[in-house]
Amino acid sequence: MKNVIKFALLFLVVINLSCELERVSYNEIAPEDFFRNEDDINKALTALYYPFTGGWGQTYCMDQYSYVLVSEVSAGIMTSRWVDQDYRKYDGHDWFPDSQGWVGTFLNNSYSRYNQLTAIENTIQKIKESPVNDELKDKAVAEGNILYSWLAYQLYDMFGPVPLATLKETEDPTKRIYIPRLTDEEFVEKMIERLDQAIGSDLLEIRPQEWGRVNKGLAYILKAKFLMISNDFVEAEKTLRELYSFRGKPYELQSEYNRVFNKTNNKNNEIIHAIPCGLVDQFTNYSRIQFLPWGWAGVDGTSSNTVNGWQTFSLTWDFYDKVEDGDKRKETMIAKFKLGNVEHDRTSALMKNSGPIPYKIGDDPDQTGPNGTTDIVVFRFADVLLSLAECINRNGGNIQEAVGYVNEVRNRAGLESLKPEQYSSTEIFNETILHERLVEFHTEGLARTDKIRFGTFVSDCKDRNPDDYQTADYKVRFPIPTYYINESKGVVKQNSGYSQN
Repeated sequence: MKNVIKFALLFLVVINLSCELERVSYNEIAPEDFFRNEDDINKALTALYYPFTGGWGQTYCMDQYSYVLVSEVSAGIMTSRWVDQDYRKYDGHDWFPDSQGWVGTFLNNSYSRYNQLTAIENTIQKIKESPVNDELKDKAVAEGNILYSWLAYQLYDMFGPVPLATLKETEDPTKRIYIPRLTDEEFVEKMIERLDQAIGSDLLEIRPQEWGRVNKGLAYILKAKFLMISNDFVEAEKTLRELYSFRGKPYELQSEYNRVFNKTNNKNNEIIHAIPCGLVDQFTNYSRIQFLPWGWAGVDGTSSNTVNGWQTFSLTWDFYDKVEDGDKRKETMIAKFKLGNVEHDRTSALMKNSGPIPYKIGDDPDQTGPNGTTDIVVFRFADVLLSLAECINRNGGNIQEAVGYVNEVRNRAGLESLKPEQYSSTEIFNETILHERLVEFHTEGLARTDKIRFGTFVSDCKDRNPDDYQTADYKVRFPIPTYYINESKGVVKQNSGYSQN
């Protein structure tokens, strides 16, 4: 009964999943008929999407507590003009188990999401026990497993393994239990098992008809991400090749970089998964309001699509200066613009303490107030190409094949193909690939993970902040907040390096 009530309350919160998912009536849910038919199962799955929205404080919101923003700032790609705030702590890796302020809120909010894994698992089990036909159950379970693994990947990327409650451990809600963390190998193995179930489902689509639903393509790329973060590049290459086999059916690079993110092209075939935005506040895109200045009217100041933004975040000038001249991706980084009759550039007070304005999203004529309606791109086919090139290079494979994948991304950006000296050794080619990834995926939340995998996350922080940093080798993982260590009676162990602080 308690579980049913909890689900019903969650359904009332999640009025609509997206611009495309079917609208449903949540007041029809009752304990006696829940999980009895296809409609009930669709409602249950819809509720599970709530953690994966762009709403304020959620993982993919462009705010000070989000997985995406902290990734980009801690990697030196983004910054804030509010230099007296806690953004400097993200940049300098100044985080500890007892951090306060925005850093403490980010750590606590992020780590607490491991409880949502239990909610997803409970829903999956209820679906398995339902009297609906096996085909419907198989597809619904596959969808639930992808959502479970997606959230688990975010948590693992930040904190390493988190406690995973089994159904047996949650049978009695009145009993307090303390669950230890799995080893890295055990945790990743469990996620890959779930993703393999989804990949093996004949009923799950590679690209869903309902825009915003998780799909088999997402399962493939999440599996590859887990393998790469575990340095298993051999299996990652196999997984990426399977995903690559869907090239042209449906995945493909867009001909122009900025069209990937354009509102008028929001369901293009480069996107493997996106978060639809536009119907309700929980499903909104705050990027434009966070990036653009007050009174924005286009680069030349004459656009009728005016936005009163906050200009909280920007790219860093250091990152901008490393992007090659002639790179079309640089056109999505606004280094000079007008407000009224006043021109602003890197010498003006408005920009010198921050940096260029990220402008991937471009115009959004349907935006009112802070609520942007352009979908949030999460994973796309360009990532498959660059990740596959990386795996081939690390595995000692056909370098010309790998160079070809990188060149596709570069050529789309208007750049010449790589010169031999840019891939003359495994190490040099890795540096080249990392640079391409940082430029290609700027502001998409991949930078921290990429720099950690390539071994530059800590050293780059020291270079950026030679006289003011708190980084160390162990800070490739965030600390588990002390509250959760104490709550577990010491069963949950702190990440290595933080126990001495």
